[in-house]
Amino acid sequence: MGEARQKIIVVGAGIIGAVCAWQLQRSGADVVIVGGGAGRATDASFGWINGSYYLDSHHMKARTESMAAYTRLAQALDVPVAQVGALVWDQEPEALRAMAEAMRATGYPVEEIGPQGFAAMEPNVMAAPELALMFPSEAAAESGSLADRLLAQAVALGARWIGGVTVEGLSRRGDVVSGVRTAVGEIEADQVLIAAGTGSARILADVGFDLPMLSRPAYILRTRPVPPLTRHILAAPIGEIRQLPDGRLLMPTTPGHQGDKSDRVPQTPEEAGARAMEGLKGLFPEAGLALGEVSLAYRPLPGDEFPAVGPVMAGLYLAVMHSGMTLAALMGELVPQEMLAGESDVSAGWLAPYRPERFWANGA
Repeated sequence: MGEARQKIIVVGAGIIGAVCAWQLQRSGADVVIVGGGAGRATDASFGWINGSYYLDSHHMKARTESMAAYTRLAQALDVPVAQVGALVWDQEPEALRAMAEAMRATGYPVEEIGPQGFAAMEPNVMAAPELALMFPSEAAAESGSLADRLLAQAVALGARWIGGVTVEGLSRRGDVVSGVRTAVGEIEADQVLIAAGTGSARILADVGFDLPMLSRPAYILRTRPVPPLTRHILAAPIGEIRQLPDGRLLMPTTPGHQGDKSDRVPQTPEEAGARAMEGLKGLFPEAGLALGEVSLAYRPLPGDEFPAVGPVMAGLYLAVMHSGMTLAALMGELVPQEMLAGESDVSAGWLAPYRPERFWANGA
């Protein structure tokens, strides 16, 4: 007789839960996917897959490795991810040159682009900057579509999706997590993966673990569709912009979204959208842009801003982070491996700085 398959409940259907559910199912687990109870931040993600915005050297290497992992993912599954490159001019030229020098020192591909080169690359931008940086290896993901495709493929392989049911807490047998509790009953499992984004802390609190999470709300806008306008991801002084396949422009309303540390949104959605649209119309004055929608999302950010990934207690594993979109492909390789086969030298090398136990070193 063959070895019994492990039944694993994945709590959360955003990009981290989706990629892990797919990889777990295709690796031989018996997967059940259940909602985590918080809004899916993935649907409001800007979708920029990059290694150029990072917290420290290890974080930068992890982000870069995940970019390579997306190439591996694309070899196994058709995914809505395109290596379009990013043009960055959201800082003064001196700061951009320093950034380019620092990135080159790590081996990360970067090019310095002058006004003529910029105008050739982005002819619809009103005024070419004195200097921009081009990161040719960076990519754009259609975030919600990517998560949905991974979930659909997991289900096609045999996983089960339980919709309309929220995890209220965790079941235990002694010191081992044995499943989840919902309003319609318990679901048993050998292991539970918490990938519920901002809802993760509430679920962990049910078994006595206080996961500190930062409040990082953000508005993201979409214009009405326009003809092809920009070819790259743009990081301009007014904010980050890219064009979706359906012609809409996508833009967080806060400039410097990658490093935004605001714990509240000071404007109403209408005010934030109107201000951001002023900047967009100034950048693309001939495009006839009009606001389509503004959405509010809360980015899942652990208290020290680094990912929280690893075992919490027997039967319970946690994976929560920002930017989940950039890191998802790598986490989709490492998390299932650890859950099914235990820690390896490879997984420990990538995940050791991010273990959630750092938050509970003095006791949960």
